[in-house]
Amino acid sequence: MHKVEDTQSPIDMQEYADYIKSLLFFGFLSIIFLRIAQSTGFFRFPTTVHRSPTVSLKMVIVIFAIYLSITSLIAPSCGWLMESFYLKWFKIPPPDSAFGFLQLIFLTLIFLLFYLYSRSQNSRLFKEIWKNHAIERPQLVSVDLGMGILTWVIAFPLVTAVGQLIDLILYFFLNVEGYEQVAVHYLKTTLESPPLLVMALLTILIAAPCIEEFLFRGCLQTFLKQYMSTKGAILFTSVCFSLFHFSLSQGLGNISLCASLFVLALFLGFIYERQGSLFASVGLHMTFNLVSTGRVLFFP
Repeated sequence: MHKVEDTQSPIDMQEYADYIKSLLFFGFLSIIFLRIAQSTGFFRFPTTVHRSPTVSLKMVIVIFAIYLSITSLIAPSCGWLMESFYLKWFKIPPPDSAFGFLQLIFLTLIFLLFYLYSRSQNSRLFKEIWKNHAIERPQLVSVDLGMGILTWVIAFPLVTAVGQLIDLILYFFLNVEGYEQVAVHYLKTTLESPPLLVMALLTILIAAPCIEEFLFRGCLQTFLKQYMSTKGAILFTSVCFSLFHFSLSQGLGNISLCASLFVLALFLGFIYERQGSLFASVGLHMTFNLVSTGRVLFFP
């Protein structure tokens, strides 16, 4: 994030024009796509009341504790120990492939612990979170994934328009622009190392969608539905999801990023409830990350 000069130059005016054109384009697309989706009945929840998996407050706390302790404490500590070991015994830093392999181990460990703890609460709970067959007319997993991809088509213009609007407001009132999302920065740092790039792609495109959807939609949203309406649970979970991606390094860009992710999370929560399947929200999440990653790799 950086400040630009207070005196507006032709370049600044061009910047305004770019923001406005992008905002109008994606805003127009979002109106069209949302209208088509509404007219076809896409936004209807299942009409019959169905039994949701029973998720306790204790389970929500433990699942989040597993994720945060491994990603924030255990994994960084092991990385530091590995680097210290290499420097002491081999006098060189560890190869990139070693860090990639270590990351793969911890991502696998997180998902394995999610599975084992869920089974310790209820032998069928993990499966029920991923696919609730008690809903009206449950569909195939492939259909759930396809609905997630379709939801991206509907959601992407609105998510982008919201981000562009906030960016324009920040640029107009505070003269700030140019923030970089943590995930984007992480991806860029791996471009010169094929092993790390492969691990980054696996993390961003597969691990992050699966783990985050299990955390927020599978556990938190399912828990909240026991105490509030489905729409209320989706709204509250979406706020938590957007704030979860807050980072000091993103500066005021957090405002735009969190607003965009909040809108995306509304669609993630909705499609999870509509399909009764975490595969649907994972499909949407993966598609969103895939498009964002492709933009970084091919249109830097």
